Amino acid sequence: MYFQDQFPEMSSRTICVVFVFLACFQIQKLMAQDIELDSIKAAVENHTHEDTIRVNLLIELTRYHASRDISEIPPLVLEALELSRKLNYARGIGQALNVQSKHYIVTGELDLALPLAIKAQGIFDSLNYKPGLIATNNNLARIYNVNGAFEKSLTMHLRNVDLVKGSPATSEKAGMYFYVAKTFESLNDFSEAEIYYQEALSISQACGFHTGVAIAEGSLGGVYNNLGRYQDAISYLNKTLKYSEQYGHTTNIAASCYSLSDSYLKLGKYEDARYYIDRSTVIYRELKHYRMLKDCYYMQVQIMEKLGAYPEALDYLMQHMKLKDSLFSENKVKVIEELQTKYETEKKEAEIAALSQEAKIQDFQLKKQKYGLFGLGFMILLTIGSGFLIYRQRQLKQQKAITDMELVETKKRLEIEQQYRASELKALRSQMNPHFMFNALNSIQEYIMLNEKKLAGKYLGKFADLMRTYLNHSQRKSVSVQDEVDALKLYLELEKLRFEDTLNYEVFVDPEIDPEDSKLPALLIQPFVENALKHGLLHQHGQRILQVKFSVEGRSLLCEIIDNGIGRKASEAINHSRNSVHHSYATGAIKERIDLINYALIEQVTEVTNDLVDAQGVPIGTHVMIKIPLTAFSAL
Repeated sequence: MYFQDQFPEMSSRTICVVFVFLACFQIQKLMAQDIELDSIKAAVENHTHEDTIRVNLLIELTRYHASRDISEIPPLVLEALELSRKLNYARGIGQALNVQSKHYIVTGELDLALPLAIKAQGIFDSLNYKPGLIATNNNLARIYNVNGAFEKSLTMHLRNVDLVKGSPATSEKAGMYFYVAKTFESLNDFSEAEIYYQEALSISQACGFHTGVAIAEGSLGGVYNNLGRYQDAISYLNKTLKYSEQYGHTTNIAASCYSLSDSYLKLGKYEDARYYIDRSTVIYRELKHYRMLKDCYYMQVQIMEKLGAYPEALDYLMQHMKLKDSLFSENKVKVIEELQTKYETEKKEAEIAALSQEAKIQDFQLKKQKYGLFGLGFMILLTIGSGFLIYRQRQLKQQKAITDMELVETKKRLEIEQQYRASELKALRSQMNPHFMFNALNSIQEYIMLNEKKLAGKYLGKFADLMRTYLNHSQRKSVSVQDEVDALKLYLELEKLRFEDTLNYEVFVDPEIDPEDSKLPALLIQPFVENALKHGLLHQHGQRILQVKFSVEGRSLLCEIIDNGIGRKASEAINHSRNSVHHSYATGAIKERIDLINYALIEQVTEVTNDLVDAQGVPIGTHVMIKIPLTAFSAL
């Protein structure tokens, strides 16, 4: 789909609105083009003379096949290109290169498409041929968008706008303003996006392009929601909704209702928000559009919470999480992880390739100097020349040795970075433990069953805050002590529900610490606290005590986790009797994660676990000490 190529960062909801409107418009165009296609085919078959007329007919025929059977395009464009070169027909060469570039964009071969589009642009620039420049600029914009170079894409679209300034209002001209606006929206510059959407709306109205009017009004509704101008958003979204209902565009009705619900929620009009989200939810459920249905359920959670309908909020939250789990299974998490590392991996591979090429060049130079040394042996300046070449040879050997070391180090650094990302993902999975989430939601459900609405609402809010905090921390290398303390308190408050008030915990921060400026690695402390609860305190009878202390020791931040649990030996014995292959998260993944964190550090992160015993040697708990260099993470 063209819009997904042009704007991969757009939400699926926005793409649905744009695509359905344009699909209807394209169907009408295709029906008219089918009649013209037969006549163009006949003209190509009848006009066999090798001249510029045949070139133009071949190019025209590729345009019709672009929306039908793209496999027909390559032989046509190759004939047009060869004939244009034979005739020295510059405009034909540019048009053929542009069509070839567009074909490679459609097939996903962007590395082949880019140089062809740049060549075509140079030809059309020299000819000052505006239609060709507009088409080439569109191709380059698509390539840059897919590669994430949105600023370059914006430059191409703005050039097209400059080319059509002062020309009559047409649907194509409206489309050029529309693409500029969409690119500004991709860059989160909503003020500029509004200006160009308004221009696209005015042009569409002037030329009677009703589909364009609907697209622009729906897009303006989304922009105004982002700008906080919710009344303006509602005004435009209602127009789009009316148009969608008139022409039976079911998906657009659902998308417009979803955006209207968001506007009314922000305005505090919860009953109106509920009406529109109910309509959107019903449609997406019927269409089995599970990604949007997941978002609808989460919107329902927010609205029901505002209305005080906590049982309904909990029910929608469970449905939202169930869909989320099914959409992001373990295999898809792996795919996401691979996509996240793809850019860095490709960059490192490029560095390795460059270093390898440099090593080959230096090796070639080394051999060349060696042969030159023998030739110069017959010359009068044999001693001077030989001395210089020997020195140069040693220098090249040293440079080659350094290059080889850099090559090995780059490969090693790439492997370490990949392991580090895998470790972060494991840590996030540990924090978003399904058993913990299930226990927390069960406890909240129990409050609802007991009609404890305030407590249910309180803990439901804490649970949502904790999930949002974990997802936020997963995107950062380090967090402040204050952020870590806040997250731990939310986590322990929810775990306290499971222990039925037999858990007493304390999170203490030494006054000498600046909790906002002091940093520590993200996703590091919580797994230790979870192990203390799961393996130490869970099996303890009576009062369970957990202390988490943050203090300064020299140049390091010291984090201590102390519990009065049954101790490691007793916990291992219990786990062994229940599951012979049990391993806690801390024994493997945490150690590996600390090793990866320490890889690039001069001052290391250390962790020591001690068993606490009384005077008779009876276990009375566990003491974990984690030392983190204060300056190591301050800049992350």
